[in-house]
Amino acid sequence: MRRRNLLLGAALWTVITGGWGIGYAQDAVWQQTNGPQGGWVDAIVLSPTTGTLFAGCHYAGVFRSPDQGATWTQVVAQGTKALAINSAGVIFAGGNGLWKSENDGVDWEQTKSGVSVWSVAVAPSGIFAGTESGLVRSTDVGETWTAAGFAGNFVRSLAGHPLNNFVFAGVDGQGIFRSSDGGITWTAVNTGFPTWALSGINALCATPEGDLFAGTQGYGVYKSTDNGENWAAFNSGLGSYPLIFALAAPGGGIVFAGGTDGVFKYNGATWMKCSSGLTNPMTQGLAANSGLKVFAGTRGGIFESEDGGLSWHALPLVATYISGLATLPNDHIIAGVYGDGAARTSDRGATWMRSASGLTQTIVDGLYGSKAGALFAGTQSGIFISTDEGMNWAKSGGLPIPNFSDFVYAFAEIPGRLFAGGGRPRHDLNRQVAVVFTSSDGGWNWSKIDDPGLDAYFVIRAMAADGEGCLYAGGATPDWKGFIVRSVDNGQTWTPLETNFPGVILDLIVNSEGDIFAGCASNQGVFISQDGGMSWDAGNSPPRVYSLAINSVGHVYAGTFGYGIYRTEDDGLTWAKFGDGIDDRHVFALTMDSDGYLFAGTYDRGVFRTIETTIPYTEVLLDVRPGATQNNVNLKAHGILPVAILTTGSFDALMVDPLRVRFGPGSAEEVHGRGHTEDVDGDGDLDLVLHFDIQASGIKAGDVTVSLVGRTFSGREIRGSDTIVIIEDK
Repeated sequence: MRRRNLLLGAALWTVITGGWGIGYAQDAVWQQTNGPQGGWVDAIVLSPTTGTLFAGCHYAGVFRSPDQGATWTQVVAQGTKALAINSAGVIFAGGNGLWKSENDGVDWEQTKSGVSVWSVAVAPSGIFAGTESGLVRSTDVGETWTAAGFAGNFVRSLAGHPLNNFVFAGVDGQGIFRSSDGGITWTAVNTGFPTWALSGINALCATPEGDLFAGTQGYGVYKSTDNGENWAAFNSGLGSYPLIFALAAPGGGIVFAGGTDGVFKYNGATWMKCSSGLTNPMTQGLAANSGLKVFAGTRGGIFESEDGGLSWHALPLVATYISGLATLPNDHIIAGVYGDGAARTSDRGATWMRSASGLTQTIVDGLYGSKAGALFAGTQSGIFISTDEGMNWAKSGGLPIPNFSDFVYAFAEIPGRLFAGGGRPRHDLNRQVAVVFTSSDGGWNWSKIDDPGLDAYFVIRAMAADGEGCLYAGGATPDWKGFIVRSVDNGQTWTPLETNFPGVILDLIVNSEGDIFAGCASNQGVFISQDGGMSWDAGNSPPRVYSLAINSVGHVYAGTFGYGIYRTEDDGLTWAKFGDGIDDRHVFALTMDSDGYLFAGTYDRGVFRTIETTIPYTEVLLDVRPGATQNNVNLKAHGILPVAILTTGSFDALMVDPLRVRFGPGSAEEVHGRGHTEDVDGDGDLDLVLHFDIQASGIKAGDVTVSLVGRTFSGREIRGSDTIVIIEDK
């Protein structure tokens, strides 16, 4: 068994650049898959001058579409909660700071940092932005900003009046205020609101005709026809205690409202639900033009209606926050989409299918595919199970206890038993405590493990098992240090290994030799133990590691918060940036399929995949038509083409698995499902002869070479090629 020493006490982590050596195909490492489509969309604006559509995403920033949603480009990579546009076409974005664009959203500049912005409005007296700690105003088109009231208060919503100079602000806990002097002074205008309805004014909207609408936190919609002097509840058709997050008024007396129950339309008499086609009803942004076109921003992406809200279809935005990834035994990949459940791909990301029927908790914090093929989703209200690759889900039994929620983040497995880790509120301690659950019936029912020692910790965020039945769990202490504990008795008791890591432990993996790798949210991002967790060393690892994965040859990959992805080929002695095509994104999840393709779940752009396998390949000698002087291929013949993989001094062809060999552009399989051995080159070594259907091979006129890929029985990839001569049918 190999052993190596890490560099102790390293103050800096290193970046190794350059090629990866012979045996890798890595000119461009990463490609973005085609999803999962969607994103947590908080705001939408449509340019009145160009028709360009903008989506403000809670986590992913601003996306621009010049073609009404057919294609999208990320133009601001900072979380965005509010958008506004003035009559000159200048666009303002608020979220992690304030941004503006003067050329239809092509280029942006940040004009204010250090503020968390939740609302933006354009008025004749300037641009207003509501933050978590007050209101700011700009009178020079967003170049500079000054305080405009409500210091220390959360200004959640804003609206300018189209017919006068009034500006309206919704302030948490205080209600609605009005200013007639450009934000210098403010007057409360809450007549008609019950006190409890003032806790949160989520949305404000003024119609072109001058009526005002306010969307509340659980009390529906209120309306004013006298500039806010008086308000009245306006909830006929909305249902009981609706939460309204967005309002849009295109004119003609029509108003749209969006909230927890989808989209509603008001046409002068009552509200009518208009959510057909919205796969995620949680609507947080709305935009509508004077015609019939409406756009809805939801936690599941952006939707368009071309018939005034009667029906909706999703637009192909990929701005998803991937909170978890899992590989099933058949290599299908499941992605947890934060706020929108889960999605599945069976073709390495070329297509994704939403996978959420029965998954009533849409915020998925952890995913796990068991060895038996079952799929588990850890959520903020317990565990869900699927036995059909996520097409249908059911709530597992045994948790949570009544009136409490179990937060489940991590899973592990030993023969005959599953484990899940997370946190549970403990009101007697006035905080959350770490918990471990176990199941012996394949995950249908779970019970809490009663180990009082776990109460010392805040939450479990990572779990892993080695090949000898030893379990490891890591997470956060109450003071946000990292910890790792171990169990050697099927999870019944847990022994502390380390309780003072510099950051929360967010992922754990164990390699084939029992070495433990722990991802840590600190400047030292990967801690490694070679003695069962008795001692740990971070060496020169990359910082802020949120996710880990390992391939079949033991190479470890680390997904970071803001530094992209790193790889070590020497068990953590050195780490190299593994990044062309994915940049320095936040990578919250990693998973590997059996062929060594690595999938990365990002914070803002869905799932990325390596273009090539991460497993080093062996170049083999190939002989098409062994024994022939010319490798003729007749494309019009419906025949079989023999191909030999040759044994050499450094490679034994008999180690190749015939069932995992693919030949030609068409990836033809061996027609007999096996092969035969023969010394085709007369060197005294047995070679492997395979047979492929010429038509299935995909060879075409003009080809002068043909290639073969495959794997050995141990999983190492092989590649080889030989020359061919295309001949005419005689």
